[in-house]
Amino acid sequence: MLTVARALSALAVVSTVVAIDAWRVHLLPWGFEVTGYVAALSFFFAVLFAVAVLVIAAVAARSGRRAQFMPLRLMSSLCLLSLLALVIDFFL
Repeated sequence: MLTVARALSALAVVSTVVAIDAWRVHLLPWGFEVTGYVAALSFFFAVLFAVAVLVIAAVAARSGRRAQFMPLRLMSSLCLLSLLALVIDFFL
C-alpha cells in the first residue's frame, strides 16, 4: 500500500506541474487546442491522484502506520493547495 501511495503521489506532483505549465507558464510548445486539453486532463488527474493518496493515508492511519505516510500526505496536500491557487488565479 505504501508503494502504491508513493507512485500516486509522484503522479500527482507531475500532473500538478503539467497543469501549472499548461495554464500559466507555457514552457512546453503546444498548440492552442492541445494546451486546453492537456491542462484539463492534468488538473483532473492531479486532483484524483492527490485525493487517492490522502484516502490511502487515512486508511493506513487507522491501522497504526501513520508516520510512514506523513511525507506523502504533505506532498499531496501541497499539490491540492497549488491547484487551488491556480483555480483562484484563473478566476481573478
